[in-house]
Amino acid sequence: MSGTTPPERPPQTRLLWIMGAAFVVVMGVLYSSLVAESEAPTPAAQAVRIAPTPAPVEADPTPTPRPPPRAAAKAPAPAAPTPAPPVDEGETAVVRGHVRDDSGNPRRRGVVFLIANGRRTKLQADEDGYFEREVAAGTLHAYALRRDGALSRRSNEVALQTVDGGEYDVEFVLPTEITGGLGMAVATGPNGARILSMVPGGQAEYIGLRKGDFLVEVDGTDLPGLSRIEITSLLRGPEGSTGTLVVKRAGTGTEEELTFEREFVDKE
Repeated sequence: MSGTTPPERPPQTRLLWIMGAAFVVVMGVLYSSLVAESEAPTPAAQAVRIAPTPAPVEADPTPTPRPPPRAAAKAPAPAAPTPAPPVDEGETAVVRGHVRDDSGNPRRRGVVFLIANGRRTKLQADEDGYFEREVAAGTLHAYALRRDGALSRRSNEVALQTVDGGEYDVEFVLPTEITGGLGMAVATGPNGARILSMVPGGQAEYIGLRKGDFLVEVDGTDLPGLSRIEITSLLRGPEGSTGTLVVKRAGTGTEEELTFEREFVDKE
């Protein structure tokens, strides 16, 4: 029937319907709020920025030179010694002279030794026995020498005190006799001249001398305290001349007196 009014709902039913509609609305609002929060970026996510990857750089084909390595520290070199002041050699003197034998004849090619201020100079006279040399001024010792086989014979010795620019004439005399000796080598010492060696078959061996014996006297002259040159000059002399010597035997110390004859000693 069209004109019929529908029956009115009871109050309880209406209240339930209103509460259900309100619940639906509230839940919808809550859901919308949750969805919005999940889609919004967090502060940490907003702070993160991904840096763009830089483009690759092409390598330079020319290598960069490296600095040279530092040299190791060296110890300081020792200071060079202070050179000695130069010796003034400007002052000189001239020495000239002749070499002769005891008969007055020139000694051809005679050997002369000039010792000026400790510096030894050896020179040779010419065919006429003449020599001349410039030497340092000061103390001068000079002599001539002749070789006779293994032995030698000295002339007289000259000692001078020369001055700058001075000229000095000297003369050396050598004996004509051939030099002879005993044929042995000696060394000086406080007890005399000790025999070091002897020429096999020579005069020293012939008269019974032995290596190690001490010569204490020659022709009445005591040998202890003398230089080797002084002792040698006593042992040498003209070939064929005779002499005496006192020897102290090695080991026993006993003394003997022996006679000898100087003889020519060949070079070996």
